[in-house]
Amino acid sequence: MEGFGGAPRFLAYPRAFTVQSGTNVVLSCQIMGDPQPSVLWEKDKNLIEPSGRFHMEAKGELYSLLVSCATPQDSGLYVCKAKNSVGETYAATTLRVEPAEPREEEGCSDSVAPVFLIAPSSMRVCRGEDVMFTCRVSGQPCPVLEWEKDGHKLSDLFESSHFALGQKPEDWHFLKLFGARPQDGGVYICRARSGSQEALAAAVLLVESQALLDGLPNGSPADGPEALAERQRWQRHTAGRRVGPEIWVPNGVLPARVPGAKAFAVSVGKHAKFRCYVTGKPKPEIVWQKDGEPLAPGRRHLIYEDREGYFILKVLYCKPQDQGLYVCTASNTAGQTLSAVQLQVKEHRLRFQVQLADVEVAEREDAVLECQVPLETIPTSWYLEDRELQPSHKYVMEEQGVVRRLTIRDARIDDDGIYLCQMKDKGRSIAEVSVRGVIVKRLPRKLDVMEGENAVFCVETRDVVEGSCWSRDGLQLRESPRTVLKSFSRTHLLVLVHVTRQDAGIISFTVGESQTSSQLRIKCVKHDPPSAPVAAEMSVVESNTALLTWCPAPDAHLRPASRYLLERREAAGGEWVQCLATDLPSCVRVLGDSVPREADYCFRISAANKHGRSSPVEFPGSVHLAPAARLERGLQDVWVWDSEDAKFSLELSAAVHGSWFLNGARLGEEEDAGGRCSVQRRGTEHSLLIRGARLVDSGAQVTFVSGGVRDSATLHVQGDQGTHPGALPGPQQQGLLCWRMLLTPPQCLAAPQVRIAPVSEAERLRKVPAGMPVLLECQVSAPDAPVCWLKDGKAVPLDDVIAVQAEGCVRRLLLRSACLSDTGVYTCDAGDDAVSFVVTVTGELGTVCGSLTPTSR
Repeated sequence: MEGFGGAPRFLAYPRAFTVQSGTNVVLSCQIMGDPQPSVLWEKDKNLIEPSGRFHMEAKGELYSLLVSCATPQDSGLYVCKAKNSVGETYAATTLRVEPAEPREEEGCSDSVAPVFLIAPSSMRVCRGEDVMFTCRVSGQPCPVLEWEKDGHKLSDLFESSHFALGQKPEDWHFLKLFGARPQDGGVYICRARSGSQEALAAAVLLVESQALLDGLPNGSPADGPEALAERQRWQRHTAGRRVGPEIWVPNGVLPARVPGAKAFAVSVGKHAKFRCYVTGKPKPEIVWQKDGEPLAPGRRHLIYEDREGYFILKVLYCKPQDQGLYVCTASNTAGQTLSAVQLQVKEHRLRFQVQLADVEVAEREDAVLECQVPLETIPTSWYLEDRELQPSHKYVMEEQGVVRRLTIRDARIDDDGIYLCQMKDKGRSIAEVSVRGVIVKRLPRKLDVMEGENAVFCVETRDVVEGSCWSRDGLQLRESPRTVLKSFSRTHLLVLVHVTRQDAGIISFTVGESQTSSQLRIKCVKHDPPSAPVAAEMSVVESNTALLTWCPAPDAHLRPASRYLLERREAAGGEWVQCLATDLPSCVRVLGDSVPREADYCFRISAANKHGRSSPVEFPGSVHLAPAARLERGLQDVWVWDSEDAKFSLELSAAVHGSWFLNGARLGEEEDAGGRCSVQRRGTEHSLLIRGARLVDSGAQVTFVSGGVRDSATLHVQGDQGTHPGALPGPQQQGLLCWRMLLTPPQCLAAPQVRIAPVSEAERLRKVPAGMPVLLECQVSAPDAPVCWLKDGKAVPLDDVIAVQAEGCVRRLLLRSACLSDTGVYTCDAGDDAVSFVVTVTGELGTVCGSLTPTSR
């Protein structure tokens, strides 16, 4: 008969889930088997076929069923069945899908995607004013709304008393901010979720100084160069992550001296970067100042908050006049703090004789920059910020003795910027070129935004204009849920919400013949795998069980793990094998049934998410585990001649240790009984060899014990001139005994012996109801070996009810319809060997009609 090769076994079972309607659910398990099993899933005893919402996946030993957008109808009992040529197994779990909250589904019957009937409007307000964003949303189930600012939850940014959320009749919703502050400026996004579907709308909030808007209709700045200059002086640089047009000085106090300020030095033409990390709630307001005067964003001063929460001041292309004391002041309603640095600007020892001077020209005029180097022979290069310029019709470069001249022909708005003349490996001279035109504040030359963030572009015009246009790579942009276009008088905003790589390109603002452009670059988010777990411990208090505990990494909130992978290996050595995947972040219990064989095992754990896995952490120590074994092939009585070797063997369902006993005495692992007994184990097969059996050994009882498995057999030894038992000349089988004595001629002893393969106890002991067929089957060692079938020691008569079959080495006896008189002991006798079957026929099987009713025949 075929031995145990590797029936499917669950190493990790699917766990039960309770989820909200619309959630994606993954039922997963880990199965091993050899050959690899085929796996199918059932729900409430109905086979699940792959479809739009059901997807099955297999990766090695991991098998998953994905239920997309689960509904309450998906609730039920799910069964995973695994089968191969050796055997089959199954595991069940439950899925409960709860309907949406009653307040979401009230009055809703059919599923309709959420839609913003009226989206929230962008607005500009004075500091201290209340702000109200309102929107109207439809959808079924009734949508649930969530608000965020610049990608953060409102509760993470504001104290609870600073904002309020509410709902009005007829699907109106609102967000109200009390007493707007400069840091409230930004991009607000409203998400409407209905079931598994989502819609979003965005709006921009600008918070400006009251002084700029006092007495102006509709919040429009006054006309005239003085008002415009004042506005530009206070306007915050918005091409980045925040929008907020003013700098406010807390209490009007700007310290000019800070004792103990640190010193920092930078060379002329280099950038100086200051950063300050401040925490507090409400979020602190930040003011940067130099020598007691507030700094406003401009061509050479960048002020922003980076992604890590640092407040940054960048002084670009430092000049000697940038030397001074820089102070970062942070304040909120709870208090105020500051930090200071003294900046020193080092000049190169070889300097320009005459430095560049700032230039201001009208649009379409030529701009001329001129400086003088110390020696005529010194080569120079011209730069527009970080881009080296080459001679062309646009840029005319001249050298006359020590004079160096750059002419910018037909200057446009994007020619506005910082220009440098640099002597090779020596000093630099820096100047600003201002181009006056319809556009008074241009776009940045480039803007780097992380994927998923918001890109904000802001342009200021000299006058209120009409017919302005935003475009990307020459294609006009239109208003949409992910594209916000808004003009506040002379301020023009473009917001791209949750940018993707497809949003990258040249962003342009055009009004009349004036244009300014910016290169939008989308940086892919670098996703790191989670850090390794910590505090890994193993408890072995319970028998045949290991309790493994660990803690998530301290930075798990930054790089969360979606699951933990447990691996094992034998303490004696070998490869690490994954044995479990779990989303429980604390502990797992490993049972002996989960290991393939009995041994001492070591374990290690690693954290994983879709971006990778951490380095593994090994649990200290090891644990002895053994699977629960079953008897696959039992012991058989053995007949041998005097002085022949006798071999007993059996096979278990798992590779575990066991003990042999001879007449109640335990045998050693290697040799015992005077060196005559040898014990061996190969995988799941255990064997005992008794060398040179003697007549006095006849009737010896051989027993094997392993855990809950116990099996016994008898050794029969006969003399040279005795008779050879062909059936069961030993212990009784179910109270029945069959003897068959055959005379064995001496000349037959030299012929090859015919052997019958062992038959399992389940096959040898058959209990069937009357009327059912019975098939007895065994396998002989030679295809042409003749056999004789006996019943209770007498030859079986062949008729319409009993048939004998021979196919290769297989010998069969078929009872087509068993009756009570067929009960007995059936023996297949091959001369040299024999095997017996005990058949018990129970009550007759009646006719089924409407209901199951036993009847007599």
